[in-house]
Amino acid sequence: MNLLRPEQPELKLSIQSLQHKLRKGEFTCEDIVNSCYGRYKQANPQINAVVLPLYDQALEQAREVDRKIAGKELLGPLFGVPVTVKECFDVKGTPATWGLLSRRDEAAEANDPLVERLLSADALLIGKTNLQQLVMGSESDNPVYGRSSNPHRLERTPGGSSGGEGAAVAAHLSQIGLGTDAGGSVRIPAHFCGIHALKPTSGTFSMQAPRGIFTVKPEVARAIVQPGVLARNVDDLRTAYHALSGDTWRPEDHDGETAIGNMKIAYFKSDGIVEPSMSMQRLVGECAAVLARHGAEVVEIDIRPFASKMLKGYMQLVMHEAELGFPGTVGNDAVIPKIKGMLKLISMPWPMKRLAALLLKTIKQRTVAEFVLSSFKPERLETLLEQRDRRIASFSSSLMERRIDAILCPPYPTPALKHGGSTSLQVEGAYEQMFNYLGFPAGVVSLSQVKPGEAVMRPKDGDRITDALNETDQGSEGLPIGVQVVSLPGQEGAVLRIMALLEREFMVY
Repeated sequence: MNLLRPEQPELKLSIQSLQHKLRKGEFTCEDIVNSCYGRYKQANPQINAVVLPLYDQALEQAREVDRKIAGKELLGPLFGVPVTVKECFDVKGTPATWGLLSRRDEAAEANDPLVERLLSADALLIGKTNLQQLVMGSESDNPVYGRSSNPHRLERTPGGSSGGEGAAVAAHLSQIGLGTDAGGSVRIPAHFCGIHALKPTSGTFSMQAPRGIFTVKPEVARAIVQPGVLARNVDDLRTAYHALSGDTWRPEDHDGETAIGNMKIAYFKSDGIVEPSMSMQRLVGECAAVLARHGAEVVEIDIRPFASKMLKGYMQLVMHEAELGFPGTVGNDAVIPKIKGMLKLISMPWPMKRLAALLLKTIKQRTVAEFVLSSFKPERLETLLEQRDRRIASFSSSLMERRIDAILCPPYPTPALKHGGSTSLQVEGAYEQMFNYLGFPAGVVSLSQVKPGEAVMRPKDGDRITDALNETDQGSEGLPIGVQVVSLPGQEGAVLRIMALLEREFMVY
């Protein structure tokens, strides 16, 4: 049984093709749900992606949509499309544990607004998917549901914190995934699992405030946390984005080559904090060449002066909230090692943290000392948010002065991590988190694989982060890799146009 190629032909279709066949009566929405259930029984035991199956409810939804199709009634833009949502979203009658055992018996009384929007669009909600505990990290593991695995290689993680979504969409358990992205949490799973994702501009999608989760204040959540969507092709991603946002469809969003010919696109291969794998840098260069060939003005930029400030600012915001909210949220719950280490850091008085930072620099933890422990500075939240606003204005002005429409860069420094790898790789660079901090729209389009000879070890530099990167690269040949496309706030259309052109040129699908 192939985890990446389903036996059921209807599960391989794009949204457009699926809906065309539904209208013609070649199969029904009920058939789709039954096929999804069959695929779930085949693939899910190996990858543990869907942790709360909802097939009975999905059958009821399917019969109602089938009735609409038969009666030639008005249909929603996602009619007949099987979707999954991350476990932290409220779905009426199911728990949203966030990976905490104490929340297993707390059923939501109503649907999250985004779940309602999916159902109003006539999507078929077939299940909720696994996540990293407290949605903090680039794997998907917790004491409630256990660990998810990557359908490309079971010894690797599908990413996080929306890794269940990445694995489910890649393995054709669902067609569209709804996740959250506070630091790459839909983009990392897309890159690790060989699919696509879009994190829109901050504030585009509103997610209901979680019950009993105090790790992030609303003003910080609005600043850096943004729900996002995952799909296997860019057209499906665009359809899901428009359905959820209500954004108006424009013909130029599909006319990629013409629109891109008028654009100036910057790229960088390294943020100067964590050196990406050879394969990641090669793919960014190839994509830049493709865009130049299609008429875009392509320029390389030095992101290092900005990246370090952005990552430190992001970490300060996240750690400020963690210090205030983590102990109250976790209580006596069982936690995974990554959360346990964070709780230990939080409990230290500030002078002890400064001492720990000095000690870490002497034991091969220079990067962690600089970007993690330095983030626990006793700053007022208002000061941090004002600092962020100034940096957004400065960075945006820099792009606009140079007439830069979009940025191309790695989505992560390596291909998919081995299970447990994020515990060692405590700093991943600014590749994803920088754009949460800025609130910019960012998409990941998977286009290639690690080629033979590209798993080259970085020179040893006395930093354990480098050792962790090299450990990840060992045996990575054949794993999927993607590139990240970023634009200014409100420019999701530009991001999707570039992604679509690259997808077509690399002929992945």
